[in-house]
Amino acid sequence: MKTVTEAVRSVPLRSLLTGFLPAAAAFLLSGAALDGLYSPWALAVVSAAGVSWPGLSALLGAGLGAFLFLDFQAGLRHTAAAILIFCANTAFCTTRLYRRPVFRPVAAVLMTLLVQSAYLIQRQPRQWALCAAACTVLYAAAALLPSLSDANAPAVSRGQALFLLGLGLSLTAYGWSFSGFRVGGMLAAALLMAAAKCLSPASAAAAGAVAGLTMDLFTGDAVLLTAVCCGGMGAASAVRERGRLAVPLVYTAAAMAGYTLLDGPDPLPLLFQSVAGAGLYLLLPLRLPLRLAQQAPVPPSQQAATPAAAFRAVYDSFFTEVTPPRPENPAVLFDRAAEQVCAGCLLQRDCWQAHYNDTYNAFNDACPRLLRRGSACAEDFPLHFASRCLHFPQLLETLNDQLHQFLLRRAHRLQLEEAYQVARQQYAQMSEVLSSGVPVSAPPRFTCRTAIALRPKEGETLCGDQAASFEAGGAACLLLSDGMGSGEAAHREAAMTVRLLKQFLQAGVEPLPALKTLNTAMLLRCREGAGFTTIDLLRLDRSTGEAALYKYGAAPSYLKKLGRVTRYGGAALPAGLEGADRQPDVIRFVLPPDGWLVMVSDGVVGGDGDEWLQDLLAGWGGGTPDALARRILTMSAEHGGRSDDCAVLVLHRLRGEENGPAQV
Repeated sequence: MKTVTEAVRSVPLRSLLTGFLPAAAAFLLSGAALDGLYSPWALAVVSAAGVSWPGLSALLGAGLGAFLFLDFQAGLRHTAAAILIFCANTAFCTTRLYRRPVFRPVAAVLMTLLVQSAYLIQRQPRQWALCAAACTVLYAAAALLPSLSDANAPAVSRGQALFLLGLGLSLTAYGWSFSGFRVGGMLAAALLMAAAKCLSPASAAAAGAVAGLTMDLFTGDAVLLTAVCCGGMGAASAVRERGRLAVPLVYTAAAMAGYTLLDGPDPLPLLFQSVAGAGLYLLLPLRLPLRLAQQAPVPPSQQAATPAAAFRAVYDSFFTEVTPPRPENPAVLFDRAAEQVCAGCLLQRDCWQAHYNDTYNAFNDACPRLLRRGSACAEDFPLHFASRCLHFPQLLETLNDQLHQFLLRRAHRLQLEEAYQVARQQYAQMSEVLSSGVPVSAPPRFTCRTAIALRPKEGETLCGDQAASFEAGGAACLLLSDGMGSGEAAHREAAMTVRLLKQFLQAGVEPLPALKTLNTAMLLRCREGAGFTTIDLLRLDRSTGEAALYKYGAAPSYLKKLGRVTRYGGAALPAGLEGADRQPDVIRFVLPPDGWLVMVSDGVVGGDGDEWLQDLLAGWGGGTPDALARRILTMSAEHGGRSDDCAVLVLHRLRGEENGPAQV
């Protein structure tokens, strides 16, 4: 049984702080009373603490602080409001209404008005105005304080909450006065100067005016004096870029001007407060003001880099330098069979002690034949062993059962390892995809025309080959996909491949990571029974003429430049058959003016070879790409091309270096 000390040590420190801090905050902030009647900061803590132990501890802290810092009647009303706020949170905590951000601030204000309204009947307008100011502060603080405990809250809300909490603590100390010098005023001045370092001049002036007005309402004296002086924080914020000393100097000068112009009662202690606050601000760490700053918007490239770095970190942490588990030793077959068959045999000691080497060699020699065949036979064992074994038929039966289970475990382990490799590559490829920004290309310098021609297999209505021509990042792209087989299933697979890859490229993803990601996804689909597809992609930079062909199992492509035809093929398998870490074949070249590129599916060439296609392209006299595509399909039918789906893409770069879009 744990001792009391061990039990206390076993409680997480964070849990203790979670329960203690609301009570301490509510207790201290009860001293931040407006005119000695309202402590909205403490009630905001009760509202923000919610239910269960944090809410109950905040309630206790607010009650103790009320009777210490407030008069009896004001403290009684304050405690009653805190109890009603806690009860409202508890009553609605399981409802959908409670999860709305405005519920707790509104409930806190309503419960406070319910208690204070009876007191305000037949009171002067000043009391009503003071209550309205307290409710406004209560709503603002209750709405922002929850962000202190919410790790997902935006940074600007967290900064506002810290500012309000610091202001509330300053007001708590505002009641400590020494010959007119108030410690809380000094703390508030230092806090406002810290905020002025990261707020706009208008926001800093508004924050200073509100803080000063709150301090004026705290005492009921010198109304508007402190508000006007603190409002000079806007001038201090305007010079924040001129050095660390500029803010306190300008704020002190503005405070002196305010005290002089308004001729407040005994302005000297108030001036000392500002000077002391300026000195305290200079003693604060340099990084403290920046914690209240609103975060600057992150450029899109950095927004993409953050998740990319996260995926790369997962890949580096979990998948690099990982030793794969050792395969199961086949000797376990004989160990388990011997445990079941030989345990009660009369010759156990003779076989496993006197003739241990003979038994071991018999099993060891039979192991390769068992694994190769997938079953155990009597011929796998030497005659001297089979004739001496009293339970040989039972041993063979047990071995076959164990062998069947062993082969199932091995197949399962291989599938897990393949899935592991796929996941490993997915994390690496995802980081590559997210790292890819939208490519910045120079304006197009030349025009190119494209054409697409499709023909389904004879007897089919849908073509299993699909193609597309489009612009992506200042480049002309030609894409061809040949689905496995023909008919509707092949058409669906090829169309999906073209659509997804087109979306990747037009979103700014580079071709190589896009193709690898798509190949990995199709690898998983193939294991579920879906078919594979070929991918043939051309990306032509229309500012330089540089081109790149990417091929996953695609048929050869043909380039005609300067009157010569070049055939480009590849050795990669179709997408869905390649391993997750395999890259497509990449062929790079430059397409000159009046250059032609022809991409075809494997059904176009047929069984007669592709010499006819190369001769046709070499002798082509300069017709349109559409005419060349139709001519290729016509000649394909003459060379046995009707037995499969056919697709032809033709691209022609015009001679003139004139701007213009690619024409389809």
